[in-house]
Amino acid sequence: MKSGLGMAVAMLSFAVSLQGGTITYTWNFASPTSTLGTSATYTSTNNGGAPNITITAYGLGGCWREPGCSGADLYGKNGGAGEQGLGIRNDPSGDHEIYPGTFVQLDLTSLFNTISPVSGSITIDSVQKGEYFTFWMSSRHGNPGNLLYQGTTSGRSTVVTLGGTDPGLALGSDRFFSVGAMGGNVLLSAISANVNTPEPASFALVGVSLLGVGILRKKRRDSNRT
Repeated sequence: MKSGLGMAVAMLSFAVSLQGGTITYTWNFASPTSTLGTSATYTSTNNGGAPNITITAYGLGGCWREPGCSGADLYGKNGGAGEQGLGIRNDPSGDHEIYPGTFVQLDLTSLFNTISPVSGSITIDSVQKGEYFTFWMSSRHGNPGNLLYQGTTSGRSTVVTLGGTDPGLALGSDRFFSVGAMGGNVLLSAISANVNTPEPASFALVGVSLLGVGILRKKRRDSNRT
C-alpha cells in the first residue's frame, strides 16, 4: 500500500512541477573539433529538464561511384559565427566541409524511439553565394536515400524549419537523415526537435486517482483488521 501512496504522491509532485508547453531538444555540432573518425556521437540539450538523447553522425564519401558510399572521416569545425559544424576531413578545398559526393548522415533512431517531434529545424553554415545544400532520407545506414530538399542562402548561415509540409516531419520508417552539398561545400551546424508536453492537469488527475485508490485500500485493510 505504501508503494501505491508513494506513486500517487510522486505523480502529484510531478504534475505540480511540470509545465505544459513545448520541449526543444538541440544537437550542436560545433564541438568537438578537428578530425573525429568515421562516426561521432552527440548528446542533446533541452529546455524542459527531460532526459537528453544521444544520436550518431557518420561521414560518407564516394557516394557518386559504384558500389556506393564508403566511410569518410568527419571533421568538427569552429571557425566563428557562420563557420561552425560538421564537415568531411578530406575536402579537396582544404575547408574540411561537406562537398559534392559526400554526406554527413545522422542516425535518428534513438530520437524517434524516445520522442515524437511535431516540428524542428536544421542549421547549415558556411553557405556562400552559388552553393547549395541538400537533405536526404534513407531507411538504412550508408545510403543517402531520397532527396527531400535543396536550398541556398546569400548568408553564411541559414535555418530551415522542419514541420507541416516541410522536409523531415512525415519520415515514415526512415531514420537516417543526410546532409549533402551541390556546387560548393557546407557545414551541418545544428538540429533541433520540438515535442509538446501534456498540461499539468492531466497528470494531476492521474495522481489524484492513484491517491484515492491508495486511501480506499488502506481503509479496507484497516477495517479487515478490526
